[in-house]
Amino acid sequence: MQLERASATVMRDIFIIVVAGLLLGFLFEGTLEGVRCDAAALNPLLGKTLFDPTGAHNISNFTFAEQNAQNWALACKNQLWSDRSWFERPAWFCSSDVLPSLPPYIQGDLLDRIDELKNIEPSMFDGVRLGYMQALTLCLLAMAIISIQVSLNLFGAERPVFWRESRHFSIIAYLLGKNLAFLPLTLAYPFFFLLFFYQLLRPYAPFQAFYAVFVLVEWAGEGIGQLISLQLNSARQLAGGIAALIFTVLTGSFPLLSGMGVTFEVISYASFCRWGMQALLSLEFTPWYVGNAESYAVNAEGHTALRGCCTLDYHSLGGIFQGQPLPSRCASSCVNETALSCTGFNGHMPTSNDTVWDVLVGGANGRANTPYGYGVSGLDWGCPDCFGSPDVFPPHPTPHGVMRPVAPPAGYTPADMRFSQTALVMLVLIGVVSRMLVYVTLRLADRDKRR
Repeated sequence: MQLERASATVMRDIFIIVVAGLLLGFLFEGTLEGVRCDAAALNPLLGKTLFDPTGAHNISNFTFAEQNAQNWALACKNQLWSDRSWFERPAWFCSSDVLPSLPPYIQGDLLDRIDELKNIEPSMFDGVRLGYMQALTLCLLAMAIISIQVSLNLFGAERPVFWRESRHFSIIAYLLGKNLAFLPLTLAYPFFFLLFFYQLLRPYAPFQAFYAVFVLVEWAGEGIGQLISLQLNSARQLAGGIAALIFTVLTGSFPLLSGMGVTFEVISYASFCRWGMQALLSLEFTPWYVGNAESYAVNAEGHTALRGCCTLDYHSLGGIFQGQPLPSRCASSCVNETALSCTGFNGHMPTSNDTVWDVLVGGANGRANTPYGYGVSGLDWGCPDCFGSPDVFPPHPTPHGVMRPVAPPAGYTPADMRFSQTALVMLVLIGVVSRMLVYVTLRLADRDKRR
C-alpha cells in the first residue's frame, strides 16, 4: 500500500537516479581501459624489429609499427570489457611483466629503457587512481543524496499522525514495518543507478560486487535520512543535502584523511560514504596489488604460495601485436601444483604493488603523509596477519618482492562479490545504529506529544 500510494514519486525518483548514473557514466567512461590500454605505452617499441632467436615462438621478424600498438590496445580493451561477462573479473596480465622481457626478442638496444618499462604499471595505477577518485567520489555523493532524500518523508512527513495513533500500536513494529515496506526501493535504487553507470565506467570488479556495495551504502544512508527527518523535521530537506555533502567530504580520498588530522579521521568513521569508498577501492585496487586474486599454488610443504599476474608467452604476444585477442582467462589454476608458474600464473606481483601500499596506508616509498587511510583493521577476521596492510580483497600483507604464503579465501572465483570486511561491518553498523537512534527518538523525544 505504501509503495502503491507513492508510485508517481517512486517513478520520478527512479528516472532521476537513472539520469544521474547515465551522466556520471558518460563523464567517466572507460576510466580503467583508457589508462591501462593506452597504445602510447608501447611507444618505446616503435621502429624496433621483433624476432625470435630461439625459434620456439611465433614471432616472425617484423618492424613494430603504430598499427601493432593499436592492435595491442584493441585486444586489451576487448579483454577488459567486450569479451568478458558483467559478472566475472577479467584475467590480469601485468604490462610491467610483458614489456621488460621483450628486449632479447628485439633488434636494437633497449637496455636503457628497461627501468622505464618496468615502471609502466605504477604509472598506469596512478592514472587509474586519479580517475577513480573523481568517479567514485561523485557517484557516492549521488548515492548519499539519493539515499538521504528519499527517506526524509518516511517518518518526517507523518509526525502528527504518529503522535495521534502511536498510543494504540507498537513503535518498534511501526519502525520495522516502514523499513520492510521500503526495502524493495532500497534494492531497486542502486540497481537503476548502476544500470548505465556500470557499463559506461567499465570497472574491473563484477556487477554484483558493485551492486552489493551500493545496496549497503543506500541502506546506511536511508537510516541517516530517517534520523535527520525526526531531529530536524522542519528543515529536513536542507539538512539532508548538507549531510550528504559532509559525509562525502569525509570519504578520505579527497581530501585525504591523513591531511585532515586525527579528529576528522575519527569523525569519518561515522561516514557511510567513507566505507563505501573503501569497499569499492578494495575491489578495484586488488589486481594492481596482487594480480589475479583467485590464483595460487600449493608448494611441496602444503603452504599456499604467492598469487600473481597471468603469464603471457611470446607466442601469444606476437599474435596480439598482429591482431590476435588477449586470452580471457589464465591458462588454468595452480591448485595442487608445486611450481609458482605451473600453468599460467607467473608468481610475480605487479610492480604497482608498492604504489598501492603507499596510496592506501603509506610508508613504503617515503609518502607516509599522503595515504587514504584504508588499511585492514581488526574487523577483518579472514586474515589476522594482514592488520595494517592495504585493504584490498582478498587481503594480502606482503610488500612487493617478499614471498610470503597467504591462503586465498575459500571459494574465491572471478565472480566473487566479496569486498573489504571492515567496510562491510561498518556499513551494516551505521545502518543498524542509525535505526536504533530513530527508535529512541520515536520512543522518547515525542512522548509528551503522544499523550
